[in-house]
Amino acid sequence: MLTFSIYKKAIIYYSSLVHIWWAVALLVDPASKDTLSIRAIHEIIPGYTIMCTVLFTSSFLPFIAMNIKHSLLGVLLLFPQQLILTQVAVWVMVNSFVAVSHGQMAQGIDYLFKVGFAFFHGWAIYIYHRDDG
Repeated sequence: MLTFSIYKKAIIYYSSLVHIWWAVALLVDPASKDTLSIRAIHEIIPGYTIMCTVLFTSSFLPFIAMNIKHSLLGVLLLFPQQLILTQVAVWVMVNSFVAVSHGQMAQGIDYLFKVGFAFFHGWAIYIYHRDDG
């Protein structure tokens, strides 16, 4: 039976891989800047080169953090990734509410996934700090 420790790490590693994928997609194909998540990040990070750097950095910090035990530093290394996930979730929520208020169709499944994932990632960080810190 899997313990929550494995689930906690899986959530954090999965979000790292997603951010690496976004950065690679942005570097390889400039048209990917029109995807929902990358547009959300572009709202707070102006240039695409800077955004790729931030995405790569926030993606590799959790790999270091998962190997640091009993330290607040481990939690702080996870914080940039949480900020990106929260920014994307809030941006999707606001755009969905704006779309509905204008009589357009909101992106409901994407909205639920991004908000839920940001929540569970934050929960995994809390559990990581509670168990290991």
